[in-house]
Amino acid sequence: MPDGHGCCNQSTYHNQVHSAHCRREGGGISHHSKRAVGLSAAPDLWALTRSGSLSEVVVALAGLRRNGGNVNARNGLGVTALHLAVWRNHVPIIRHLLGAGADPNIRDGESGWSSLHRALHFGHLAAAGVLIAVGASLMVEDSKGRTPLDLLSVPFRDSSLAAGTSSDSLVTEVYSWGSGLNYQLGTGTTGIQHVPARVDSLQGLRVSNVAAAKFHSAALTTSGALYSWGFGRGGRLGHSDFHIHSGQTAVITPEKVCAGLGSRRVVAIGTAKHHTIVATESGEVYTWGSNREGRLGYPSVDTQPTPRRVTALRVKVVAVAAANKHSVALTDSGEVFTWGCNRQGQLGYGTSNSASNCVPRCVEFHASGKGKQIVAVAAAAAKYHTVILSVEGDYVLVVVDVCTSIAA
Repeated sequence: MPDGHGCCNQSTYHNQVHSAHCRREGGGISHHSKRAVGLSAAPDLWALTRSGSLSEVVVALAGLRRNGGNVNARNGLGVTALHLAVWRNHVPIIRHLLGAGADPNIRDGESGWSSLHRALHFGHLAAAGVLIAVGASLMVEDSKGRTPLDLLSVPFRDSSLAAGTSSDSLVTEVYSWGSGLNYQLGTGTTGIQHVPARVDSLQGLRVSNVAAAKFHSAALTTSGALYSWGFGRGGRLGHSDFHIHSGQTAVITPEKVCAGLGSRRVVAIGTAKHHTIVATESGEVYTWGSNREGRLGYPSVDTQPTPRRVTALRVKVVAVAAANKHSVALTDSGEVFTWGCNRQGQLGYGTSNSASNCVPRCVEFHASGKGKQIVAVAAAAAKYHTVILSVEGDYVLVVVDVCTSIAA
């Protein structure tokens, strides 16, 4: 099934699976492979799963239970019905198969892939969340010694397009887990969530990006709407309908950020411990939250409760990043702007003498080779450093702490 690089062509896989459990007999198609075990008394669960007929799968599972069949039976390729459902990304069918006793950790007979291997390889994140919630292992290895996480290499957006799904019709789900002490999980709980839990209040929205920090989280939809939730003291959430200095301020489940943004579409987002930064479709940058060390990009305020434009940036920004005490913006021409705390040199100005800078300033790069220009394409920021991914001629550079470049 997988090629030499561990990838699997979906149409090829479809034909292999189909031919393994369908054979011609007198001009018809028999839905019972001679090599399959435990399903001979029931309708072909593989074919029904592949067709995506939930009602027929439910009927088949009921018949399987009556006849003592095995929901984990394999076809000629060693593929179970659950393997097929995950490959086809039929989440409702996946849930029913799991409820009927399907084992998510069974490996197929050819590549050794479990259902979770398939889900992560094809970018089926909702399916992966369902599998993990019932105990699918992240440590099970395939025939080449790879865990499911080793196959998580295809961007979510690319996988949806490869499957023939437009972003307008894409159905997304958001999951969170870990500590909910500050309501940052969005599920309404303050306890510890040990397995992924769906953020139900985002159901029906097409979410394109998410961001998380110590006290809050945020989600961005394909239409450019922004939602935030968590502990709001200090204004990090951007909502205008509560007092930001109250110790009890919290948004338990995701709420849309409206104040300050108007009808502007948000295309990029960054969250940090005490502030949030976004870029709009037109390239404007808005920040809010704590302005200590000048991390918001404008002077005169200690806290900003709602989105406010960084007017000093007169360029078109396409990507942003936020850290504890500084912020980063990338322009459409590949320039990097930073502002905020610079005590450890995290702004990249070549000196740490400037303790803070509230006005965005362009970072100067010194490319190796006369006449070469570095163009930044991605950014990340942490408490004391900044990382930029850039291109220079035929090389890709990763710039660490902005001042040191390492050839990749």
